[in-house]
Amino acid sequence: MANRSWLIPLLLVLAANDSFAQIPGDDCLNPILVAAGTVAYDTTGASDSPEPWSCPGGTFPGQMSNDLWFMFTATVDGTHQVSTCSTNHDTDLAVYSGDCFNLVTEACDGDNCSLQSALNWTALSGSTYLIRLGSWGAGGTGSGDLEILVSSPEICDDATDNDLDGLIDCQDLADCPPGIN
Repeated sequence: MANRSWLIPLLLVLAANDSFAQIPGDDCLNPILVAAGTVAYDTTGASDSPEPWSCPGGTFPGQMSNDLWFMFTATVDGTHQVSTCSTNHDTDLAVYSGDCFNLVTEACDGDNCSLQSALNWTALSGSTYLIRLGSWGAGGTGSGDLEILVSSPEICDDATDNDLDGLIDCQDLADCPPGIN
C-alpha cells in the first residue's frame, strides 16, 4: 500500500489558495441578483462559461470571455435596456429567459456604443432574466457599471428618452406630437 500522507496537507494548501475561489456571478447557476439601476462589476478573475454563446443579429459580437452572470426580475411590462456604455473595456452582453440548462436569447450585443454594449428587450412583469456580461476578446477583463433601465411613458420636455425608443422629446413624434410640451 502506497504512503499517501502527503495528500491531506496538499489538499489543505490547495483549499486555502484564493486562486481556486470562485468570484460572485462567475457561473450561470450562481448569478448576482440585480434590480433596475446601476451596479458596479469587475470581470478580473472571471472564467469563461461553458454555456454556448451566439448572438444572432447583434452588433459585432465577440467571444464573450471572462463573463459574469446577473439575475434580474422585471417589475413592469415593457422595454428594458441593459448597457455597459460607461465601461473602460470592450464588452459583450446578452439577456436570456429560461434557466441555465434552457437559455433562450432575448437580445444580445457586442458594440452598440463604441466598443461597449447596449441592448433593449421586452420584459414581462414578474419574469426573471439572466444577463451575461463578458469581454469581447479572449482573456480580456475590465470593470465598470452595468446599467439596467426600465422604460416609462415619454415626458415631452425633460431631454430624456423615457420610453427607450431612441428618440428624445420633440424627435419622438409618436409620443410627443407637435404642440405638446
